[in-house]
Amino acid sequence: MSNPKFLQVWVEEAGASARMQVAVGTDPRTPKALLDGRANDKFLKGFVADVQSALDGSAPAPATPVPNHFLQKKTEVPWTDPQQDPEIELDGNILALYGL
Repeated sequence: MSNPKFLQVWVEEAGASARMQVAVGTDPRTPKALLDGRANDKFLKGFVADVQSALDGSAPAPATPVPNHFLQKKTEVPWTDPQQDPEIELDGNILALYGL
């Protein structure tokens, strides 16, 4: 069973430094799967390792920053208000639609 995953990354500049916060999880509107926690943990550890590799120079880093966006059915949708959660289409998941 594969439930939709959420990954939210935000970076806040603070003078000469920056702070990165990452949240990863499974859509809370979907039924829980046995391996959700393990899959989310593995993904998060890999993501953090990739960022650390880019920072220490052992792996290439993107040359240009990306604009704020979220993915909706593999399409980048601008996300202009970080205080407002993006509208996520449930794509026919009847249980999620009714919050069950």
